[in-house]
Amino acid sequence: METYLTKSGESRFKEKVRLQSGKLLTKTFRRKTDALAWKRKTETEKTQGMLGYKITSSILFKEVAEEWFEANVRHNLAYKTNITYRYTLNAQVIPTLGTTKIALVTLQEIENLKLQFQRKGLKAKTINRVMTMVRQILLFSVDRGYISEIPLKGKTLLMKAEKKSFNFFEDSEVKALLRENKNYPIFPILYLGLHTGMRLGEITGICWDRVNFTTGRIEITRTLHRGGILQDKPKSKKPRYFPMNDTLRSFFMDLRRTQSSPSFVFTNQNGEPYNPDHFSGRNFKVACKRANVRKLRFHDLRHTFASHFMMKDGNLFDLKELLGHADIKDTMIYAHVSPEHLKEASQIVDFGISFGQEKAAGPSLALAESGS
Repeated sequence: METYLTKSGESRFKEKVRLQSGKLLTKTFRRKTDALAWKRKTETEKTQGMLGYKITSSILFKEVAEEWFEANVRHNLAYKTNITYRYTLNAQVIPTLGTTKIALVTLQEIENLKLQFQRKGLKAKTINRVMTMVRQILLFSVDRGYISEIPLKGKTLLMKAEKKSFNFFEDSEVKALLRENKNYPIFPILYLGLHTGMRLGEITGICWDRVNFTTGRIEITRTLHRGGILQDKPKSKKPRYFPMNDTLRSFFMDLRRTQSSPSFVFTNQNGEPYNPDHFSGRNFKVACKRANVRKLRFHDLRHTFASHFMMKDGNLFDLKELLGHADIKDTMIYAHVSPEHLKEASQIVDFGISFGQEKAAGPSLALAESGS
């Protein structure tokens, strides 16, 4: 209990009670007995679950999780994000918290869950995804009136994840990849990926109504997913536009003359759009082997475009727009360049005096500085 005197010299008694959520309740009284009585009453209500939660709600965590998934994930997030969230719910969240009443989920229980995942050796990125989902489900519970506040209030449970790393093809590998695959059906897809940085789903999902020869732009507004599902929004949830230079314009005009599909720009031998889930294994790896280059992922063509864009003095803010990043932080990973390029860059600042010359000229420089 905290005791202090007011300006008029009267005594005041201040008591505190911390809830499960971490929220601190405080109240000040004129009499010490009133302060003690308030604390006993509040601690009892806390123990019985009358503060912070509506314990009359018998709904289970897994029931709220399913409700949250249907309302906030299924029809609002990208197809692959749906798959990832569904797997995380089924594999990590529901088996651990599923049968607990949503009103009785405590901060300690969530911290123990995080510790359990750490001991199992799960990556920080995976643990962070679980913690983020649990938080979102609890916030959803507040909106639905199942609880009045979340037990994570004011508490950060995210771990420091490793910085993103990626691979990209060197100039010689790019040339080999294009040269050795020029007479194969995969060539146009490789060419577009390397020259625009578009994602595989965006490339396989591009249709002729989005290649605008009048404005000279590729309108990237769709993504193709497994089973031929064409989603009317890219990963960033907003359309972006890639200007066609003369080479890209000629590229698309040549394709238009030879392509049989009235809708999709890229189709397989059956006239159907490529399945992006099978493309890397069945097509891209074969193309890499044919060119005798490293067997990277198709997504690394995007990294290749971005890295070479920066190595050729491109601007990070322009790159952000071309790649469709929502945050410049995502683009900052390309601020680094290859060791060869850094070696050339290190020659930019040179004052023309070698270490040996500087030593020989030392005395005369010293005399000059002394005013002799």
